[in-house]
Amino acid sequence: MKIDQILAGLREGSPVHLHESGGAATVFSAEGWLASPLPLVQRVVLAYPEESLLELEIPVYHESVGHRSFRRFCGPVRVDGAEDPSVTLRAILAHDRSKPFVPGGALLPVPVTREGVQRNMTVYEAAADLCRLAGIPPAAVVVRLEDCPECAADGATGPLSMTLDEVVAVMRERGSLVEHSAEAEMPTWHGDFRIHTFIETHTGKHHVALVKGTLDPETPILVRVHSECLTGDAFASKRCDCGQQLDAALDLIDGEGRGVLLYMRQEGRGIGLVNKIKAYALQDQGKDTVEANVLLGFPPDMREYGIGARILRDLGLRRIRLLTNNPLKIEGLAGFGLDVVERVPIVLPVNPKNEFYMDTKKDKMGHILG
Repeated sequence: MKIDQILAGLREGSPVHLHESGGAATVFSAEGWLASPLPLVQRVVLAYPEESLLELEIPVYHESVGHRSFRRFCGPVRVDGAEDPSVTLRAILAHDRSKPFVPGGALLPVPVTREGVQRNMTVYEAAADLCRLAGIPPAAVVVRLEDCPECAADGATGPLSMTLDEVVAVMRERGSLVEHSAEAEMPTWHGDFRIHTFIETHTGKHHVALVKGTLDPETPILVRVHSECLTGDAFASKRCDCGQQLDAALDLIDGEGRGVLLYMRQEGRGIGLVNKIKAYALQDQGKDTVEANVLLGFPPDMREYGIGARILRDLGLRRIRLLTNNPLKIEGLAGFGLDVVERVPIVLPVNPKNEFYMDTKKDKMGHILG
């Protein structure tokens, strides 16, 4: 099998070519890069676990992307007194903190998550995942082909070549990020559903899916991916429209007689309940919801959709009609093997308490209202 050749190649120090829609990259295991003749590149980009970088006291930052997403990143680093990036690379791999890591230099760490490409569909996550599957440390040097023609000279479409979609498919086969833990009948004021619970294997987070009717992978199914909002969903807060969206989605799914409401544990657009209340306090002083998150040190939106996509696929869905006003959800879910065939808007009245919030979602976060 091709994947077996690729994993053997990584273990032996051979380069692997990864292709994605925006271009291509060559991947080496970090040890393989150090042992090989080094192509001439301006900087060495290292895909490396975020928690390990933090243990080495290398700062990891979160940056907003267009007010609608975020990425993890580091600045270039080097071992104090060393200009050769291989010295810094060896120190990182050995967890050697005898000399501090300082800003600057020609080595750029890129933080990757434990959940890998199934959560964040990037070349860097894929590179670390392939190293894990090969039984070597999840540390990979990633060289964009446009930055190193020499790296593209041999075998860019040969046996040691994969697409990002192929890596995602392999990781799904080799191990799931979520486990289906329980299910039962769930009668509600919105209709009768079947409730399914899922547990993230890496974090222990619980997520819930309310399922109505029979799900056919060939039929576009009405789906709402709803992020937890205690204040709106349980306490009927007027500061947001979350509770109203939840009620409307359940009614629409019940009316169709078939569909899924996926309830994700991503309180406060990913910053958690306590920080959300702190953001509320800043909004009481005149800040909008985006400004409040940024002042607290967070991107405007930290939600991710890889886990949600995996749950929907585990339920048997392939084609969906997505109940959302947020284009980011379409992009996030479509990148994980789901065909979003239609965006179904949720049109709700605005009240005086959430008018400013709704304007901010439209103007700064790209939501399509009305």
